[in-house]
Amino acid sequence: MILSFTINAKEVGYDFPACDVGKNDYLEKDISEYFEKNKVPATDCMSSILNIDDRNSLDKITQLVRSDYDDDMYACIYSAMNKRPRVSFKSNEDWRNNTHYVSCPKEKNKSTGDLTKSINGISPIPAPCVSKNYVDYTYLIFKKVLKCLDEDPRDYFSFINKESYFMTNIGNGNRVYGLTQLTTDPARDVNDEDGNNRDFFSKIFKEIKDKNNEYCSGLIDSLKNNPLKESIKGKGLNACSRASIPVNPERVLLYGVLYFKLLRYQLDVFHETKTLKGKTKNEFFDYTFKSPEDKKKIFQDLILYAYNGGMGTLQALLKTYSAKHPKIKNWSYEDFSRKFPSFIPTTKHCEQPKCKEISQYVTFAKKKVKNIQDERGGLKCTNYSKSDLQI
Repeated sequence: MILSFTINAKEVGYDFPACDVGKNDYLEKDISEYFEKNKVPATDCMSSILNIDDRNSLDKITQLVRSDYDDDMYACIYSAMNKRPRVSFKSNEDWRNNTHYVSCPKEKNKSTGDLTKSINGISPIPAPCVSKNYVDYTYLIFKKVLKCLDEDPRDYFSFINKESYFMTNIGNGNRVYGLTQLTTDPARDVNDEDGNNRDFFSKIFKEIKDKNNEYCSGLIDSLKNNPLKESIKGKGLNACSRASIPVNPERVLLYGVLYFKLLRYQLDVFHETKTLKGKTKNEFFDYTFKSPEDKKKIFQDLILYAYNGGMGTLQALLKTYSAKHPKIKNWSYEDFSRKFPSFIPTTKHCEQPKCKEISQYVTFAKKKVKNIQDERGGLKCTNYSKSDLQI
């Protein structure tokens, strides 16, 4: 066991087979080789993973995660990771254009690597083995980031499961990598490169500082001191800066959740005010909802659509949808979740096949959650009800 910290997961229902040496054990090697090269004692390795230098802070956050352990969520993440795509390709061209995995050589505080190379020099690497170390690590950073930002992990499970199966080193044909499959524009928005989001993020960081949230130890400082700025597509370094263990998966998750919070804020502004970005006419703001729970679920789906297609596209879709349904003033989630996805491909607000992809995004995310919950006897991975998942 490399990690000095272990999650006390129930033994029933978990199977952690031994990794195949030299084949799918490369993430285990990444962890051990990183700590060995940087001469980090095994007893201190969680300090390095969590970006924490202070031993007292490390002890506190370790105790926090243990005391707040969520067996259902651990089982959900375990199940998601075990549904990861197994990959088999005929050529480099084939694997670069489809779902694939990356492994990156390590140097202290950074990752480098040419993604055209792999275990055999020219072939893509297989899906990593889902070891207890790997599940523990993924559960821990997921819990840490969500608790730091005062978010409910069940509001994010379907999103991350849809994007990455909770696999830290997964990539796709669009050359995006990591837990949240973060693209360049969201990273720029979180970095606030144009200054449009300064007040929003300043408020979040001030609230974190004022609350003295111990889950945030080292987290926000690492974002400010080592932001994601480089383009995602292209060179191997860009993928490795999102996928390589130990620090980067946590950083990408942090960016993804902060972007999610920004989208929620933008959606609130779009709904509650008559103007957005100056004099833009708002036709969605005066709609009401059947209940606060209906609003929360509708907004959760809308954020997922916006993450996939962009907030501008979503705003245009909502305006057109509202105009076509002028008599619906009290939106119910049941009605909206049935009608809105089929409406999206009928518009001209996005090009095909992107419109089709956006329309199917929430449906696919729900189906994946339903499969996991059904297979493991009714786990609660999300805040969707059973009826919400009957698609």
